[in-house]
Amino acid sequence: MRKCYIGCCELRLRYCTDLQITDARKQLLGSLEIQTEKILRPLLRTTGSSR
Repeated sequence: MRKCYIGCCELRLRYCTDLQITDARKQLLGSLEIQTEKILRPLLRTTGSSR
């Protein structure tokens, strides 16, 4: 009984950390996308207007 409970806790912890990791990844990707847009948009504008 106790062994099973410990296993459950371990699984739950692993699942929680997995969720936190995916959340952090999503946030990182989102901020990266925003930053690249901020950098690329003016660059694209300047190259487009130079033509």
